[in-house]
Amino acid sequence: MNRRNPAPDGRTPAREARRLAGARRAYTLIELLVVISIIAALAGLLFVVLSGVDKQKTRRLVAAQMAQVETALDHYHARIGFYPSWPTNRNAAVSPLYYELVGTLRPDANTFQTLDRRWTVSLADVTTVLGLDRFVNAGEVGVTTLNLDNKDPDSVRIANYLPNLKDTQVTTNHQGIALLGVPVKGPNGRFCEWNYWSPGIHHPESFDLWVVVTIDNNTVTNGNWHRSQ
Repeated sequence: MNRRNPAPDGRTPAREARRLAGARRAYTLIELLVVISIIAALAGLLFVVLSGVDKQKTRRLVAAQMAQVETALDHYHARIGFYPSWPTNRNAAVSPLYYELVGTLRPDANTFQTLDRRWTVSLADVTTVLGLDRFVNAGEVGVTTLNLDNKDPDSVRIANYLPNLKDTQVTTNHQGIALLGVPVKGPNGRFCEWNYWSPGIHHPESFDLWVVVTIDNNTVTNGNWHRSQ
């Protein structure tokens, strides 16, 4: 019976086969680690790309909606003769911008209802929360519909300056006050309220309009005097 001679280094064919099998298993493990590394690198690159796209989307949305509100304010000024004055009460922390730009009717002495029929607000909240005694862009008590053929100056000048406003651009606070804003991530959640001052600090002849958003976990202020790049 013939036996195969061992290799010069003492390894038998069986040992050599086991060694080669082990080498093949080790090589496969290396390949697996390389593939995992490549996938991780691609995932990281994709995250960076998507993050950049999300940032640009946020900036474009803020810029577009800022232009929409600025245009509404300019139309308000052209029709009424001045910009909405606010804050008249320095303790007021909530802006009445939504109510002034969409216009309100007064079905009774204690209630304001927006022209778009979305919201009502009581005179008490207008006084205590918004710091106003009434809205300028508003009808008289008892007027429940807007008649533009009416020659009364108050009736003629009432208008909705944001006719294309989307539902996502309005929310309410815990007091039920309607707020105008941008549906993007911010310090207080997924909605960022427009802040408004007139006369403004940066634009004393007109108004300051700004919103605070969150980009890359950083708080960024976008205002009509400074827009993030």
